[in-house]
Amino acid sequence: MQGYNLYRQLSEKKIIAPIVQTCLMNQTWPKNMVFPDPYYHDSHTDDYAHPSTHAVPGELALFHMLSLERKRLLPKEEQTFTRTFTPMMGSMVHTIVQQKLIHDGWVQPEDVEIALINEEEHWRGHADLMFKGNLVDIKTINSRSFQMLTVAKKSWVYQLHPYMHNLGLKTSMVLAIEVGMPWNMKEIRVDFKQKTLDAIYSKWERVRKAIKEDIPPDSCCDYGDHTYCPIACGGKIPKD
Repeated sequence: MQGYNLYRQLSEKKIIAPIVQTCLMNQTWPKNMVFPDPYYHDSHTDDYAHPSTHAVPGELALFHMLSLERKRLLPKEEQTFTRTFTPMMGSMVHTIVQQKLIHDGWVQPEDVEIALINEEEHWRGHADLMFKGNLVDIKTINSRSFQMLTVAKKSWVYQLHPYMHNLGLKTSMVLAIEVGMPWNMKEIRVDFKQKTLDAIYSKWERVRKAIKEDIPPDSCCDYGDHTYCPIACGGKIPKD
């Protein structure tokens, strides 16, 4: 099955997926592999917008999420095994793919976890991987969702747009990795659209203005692919 999937990826002219599959199958590994803290994120302590977290939520949610004073008041999500283990697994998969590509000579250390910052738009983040000039964002996804995945999720598309803007790129790709048997991969292209970037930047600008003036925006019900708003205004949100 793995051989079939690899040949299919190659026949479809995929760029990163067949390389990652081959690297993970060749049984040569770095001597030491350090896994980062899966729960640490700069957005917990700064007032920058972070594309991975703040590109999709509505303005009232962002008003609370980006304000240094207000984010401390947000209720913490109930800690469950799923919420504990999911980011841990995602962090491990990211690290294994990144470090294996470095170990096998496909990329250099400076090609992973690339720090990006845009002071004009007041955002910062980290790109997962640059591979042969291609921006790659690694996503882990459960088997059921993986089977239904045909296009990049809205949150993934929105996250990649500021990155593409900063790097001067017109395309990027998502490497979606199935977490569970049979551990398949899908490579999905994301094209840059100026309209999408403008919508993200203008929203962030309005939120910064609202925080400065200390005037909360109107209630929002557009927390993207999520089903629960992180602030009390939205509560449960029906799926599209």
